[in-house]
Amino acid sequence: MVMDSRKIPREWARSDIILLYKKGDPTDVGNYRPISLQPSMYKLFASCLERRLSKYTEEYQPVEQAGFRRGFSTIDHIHALDMIIEKYIDQNCPLYLGFVDYAKAFDTISHKSMWQALGECNVPYEIIELIQNIYQQSVSRVKLDRIGPEIKICRGVRQGDPLSPRIFITVLQSVMKTLQWEKKGIEINGQYLSNLRFADDIVIFSNSATQLQDMLNELVCASKSIGLEMNTSKTKVMTNSKERPIFVNATSLEYVQNYIYLGKQISFSQNRHVEETNRRVNLAWNKYWALKEVLKSNHNLTIKRTVMDTCILPCLSYGCQTWIFNKALIKKIGVCQRAMERSILQLKLKDKIKNKVIRSRTKIKDVVTYTKRLKWKWAGHIGRICDGRWVKKTLTWKGPVGRRKRGCPPKTWEDDIKGIAGKNWKIVASNRDKWKNLEEAFTPSEVEYKCKT
Repeated sequence: MVMDSRKIPREWARSDIILLYKKGDPTDVGNYRPISLQPSMYKLFASCLERRLSKYTEEYQPVEQAGFRRGFSTIDHIHALDMIIEKYIDQNCPLYLGFVDYAKAFDTISHKSMWQALGECNVPYEIIELIQNIYQQSVSRVKLDRIGPEIKICRGVRQGDPLSPRIFITVLQSVMKTLQWEKKGIEINGQYLSNLRFADDIVIFSNSATQLQDMLNELVCASKSIGLEMNTSKTKVMTNSKERPIFVNATSLEYVQNYIYLGKQISFSQNRHVEETNRRVNLAWNKYWALKEVLKSNHNLTIKRTVMDTCILPCLSYGCQTWIFNKALIKKIGVCQRAMERSILQLKLKDKIKNKVIRSRTKIKDVVTYTKRLKWKWAGHIGRICDGRWVKKTLTWKGPVGRRKRGCPPKTWEDDIKGIAGKNWKIVASNRDKWKNLEEAFTPSEVEYKCKT
């Protein structure tokens, strides 16, 4: 009925907007994200419509875009970026990275650009008209201490609507394809990589500051056509070479030594892996103390175990698929987890209770086994994929033409895998059963840690 009339019931058109705090100064309204609370029936209908819409728009998305796409994750781009940095450092070649930040990206794109982008993807007119009517009918109320009056939303997509992510990446792609970047960026095995995107989180690659400045200014001009405005105060530049001034809209962009990209700290530092591990440990402890009312209470140990495995462990291990495992890293994350276990059981080091005894009581997932298993599965996934993703291209790439520094080369991401599956591990990974059997050799069932006081 809705598909035939191309109009939604009036009850579906209403939504309440709440503000979710992100980070920063809580008194600054800019640090809050508006989320639309919509009727459950509408969200169910919109989810079905999104699946139909994706059949037309998905084929227009390049592998550079990993956001809101089935089969993609943040790890795709994090790992690709890690591989690029690893090989540029190894060959001692200059690399410039531009991390783009848009001001309120989802809230500012024009509705006209939405319909145009969907039309370019050959989406049937009936579906476009239905989505147009959804936006024309929709009214919202801001819900704070009380509910405000109904207002019409004339710009942006509604955050919380199942259709919004799909529409946004479609509009963004309509802009990116207008840029003449075919021969810009960095060359990898004869192909140029100019950018990687996860929704509106964009990183731009270049071998020179001049080219990066040109690319950023071209992106600014193209983005304005759909209502997107680059936030120059939050857009950052990183390099392993000379920090030459880069201007966008007559504003000089700031160079940084590290940047949090898709949840992982990126840098050119030789100790970047150690720094990221330390950061993850600190984040895990912050999460632990945020949940202290459960973990330090008299709740059943089963509840605490569930919280540890579902909340703390993912926080501690995020991005572990890209880690380079060594004794120091294994000890660091293991000591962190053991300390949390003792805290839960209200034990101290001076009690001299063995780790095996503590684990037999908590029965939580071992962080080392868990992280190494995730890396092994990710390596197998990379070995099997054949859809042209940059994560595989950067892995097989030998790096730019440069000159290595003297001395023994540092351990690489592949070394862990080669130690078990050999140099031709990508061929081995194509056999799922054989790869599964090798997993046991890579992931020990239990690891003992000697905790030093």
